[in-house]
Amino acid sequence: MQVGVHELGGNPVVLEPGGSSWTLEHRDGVVMDGDKTEHVAEFVRVLARYCAALGVRTFAALKNWEEERTDPVLKAFAKYSGVPIINLESAMHHPCQAMADMMTIREQLGAERKRVVLTWPGTRSRCRWRCQIVSPLAAAQMGHEVVIAHPREYELDDELMKTVQQKSAGAGGSVEVN
Repeated sequence: MQVGVHELGGNPVVLEPGGSSWTLEHRDGVVMDGDKTEHVAEFVRVLARYCAALGVRTFAALKNWEEERTDPVLKAFAKYSGVPIINLESAMHHPCQAMADMMTIREQLGAERKRVVLTWPGTRSRCRWRCQIVSPLAAAQMGHEVVIAHPREYELDDELMKTVQQKSAGAGGSVEVN
């Protein structure tokens, strides 16, 4: 993403809260007496004054799917930002990667609808989270025939699958789950 922003004339600045600098709290109403050094409200308001947009990559903590599936960190950034937020990756979606995947299919194989197979092994602990981002949603929105093959107990999120089905039907595609 940094290279892409640079190639388009932007000046990307990379900050890694919690990695190379401070840690951020994203929940409202939390007493800041733990391991977090700043609340996202202040961080984002200041950062948004310096930038035309903020690209945010969040990584699921892999602790609470019901909470993490709602993308609370991404939503906190959006709540406090005065500039657009670009989802670079979250627990549920990886839209820039999905767009790149669909562009690659179109560039390499043409614009006609394709049969797109999405599969994964059931051996990785992050599978429930990571499989959300390999977007069947993008393929469905493009009207492709989407085939999802997965081991038992590694199903995609129910709400995501409803959306995939709706978008596929609207675009003239299909969805098959094996």
